[in-house]
Amino acid sequence: MKNLTTAFENSIRPFYQPIKQAAQAKKEGRPKDFIPAVEPSASDRQFPLEQALELQKQGKTIWQISKIIRFDRRTTRKYLQLGCIPEHGNHRNFRASKVAAYEHIIQQELALSRVNISRLHLNMQRAGFVGSRNTVRSYMLSRYPEIEGRRKKVGVVSKPVSAFQPITYKKLVWLLLNFSEERSVDDLALLETIQKDVPGLWNLRDLLRVGLDAFRERDLPVFLSWVETVLASDYSELKGYIGGLKKDWDAVLNSFKYAYSNGPVESQVNRLKCIKRQMYGRAKFDLLRLKVLFKPGAISSFRTESQSCCDSSCG
Repeated sequence: MKNLTTAFENSIRPFYQPIKQAAQAKKEGRPKDFIPAVEPSASDRQFPLEQALELQKQGKTIWQISKIIRFDRRTTRKYLQLGCIPEHGNHRNFRASKVAAYEHIIQQELALSRVNISRLHLNMQRAGFVGSRNTVRSYMLSRYPEIEGRRKKVGVVSKPVSAFQPITYKKLVWLLLNFSEERSVDDLALLETIQKDVPGLWNLRDLLRVGLDAFRERDLPVFLSWVETVLASDYSELKGYIGGLKKDWDAVLNSFKYAYSNGPVESQVNRLKCIKRQMYGRAKFDLLRLKVLFKPGAISSFRTESQSCCDSSCG
């Protein structure tokens, strides 16, 4: 099945560019003045305690609950153990900002039609201020929040945020190979977009799922029907995979008919290679042969026989 998933990954590559184009088309199809609300981060969101408790009653694990509600596992475990969300008081000792000493320069900047933080920072440096520009910006936004609208350039339209975020090739492969029903909201939206805008890739995913299920369940009729479907399709990578199976077709059919496998043989080969690496440069073939043929219970049985012989001779 590993070779099958590798062939599937290679078959995805031609579809990666159309997915990016679909994302761009979705982005350009939005109204210019429409700016959707950006979903807040976990640090800004309220912990969904009721949803987490309901999932816990359904038998979900802490890891599964944290994936669904998109919070850290430790945070999820802490609130589930408490059963409530405690109120955290703000015990931080605030001190006066060093920017406040330059309030007269700030008032001069506020008198202008447009506030420029860089210009304000430069004027304050000329008066002896040694802080950074970010310090001035944070102070201004917290003390004078109304300047946020005055800092934007007039006539510039804000860039809309696309709901279809760019996806990497590695993320795309993982998403398509993961057939679990528990997915995040973003993953479900992305799969829905792929199913709608790139139907060829969705058909390829369904074809892969049929093949994987046939292998796992050892369903020979379904597997033979799947092979015919692949050979009649345009997926060259999967056709190459079937061509490799055809070279040893009897063994493939026997894997469906019988429960035997070459697993024990591969285990012994792996054991032999491990022993060879341990003894490389330290022993010759004679000792290697003894170590390969050695059985864990040989020493204990030898000691038992020697002890019995010694007891009989002494008696």
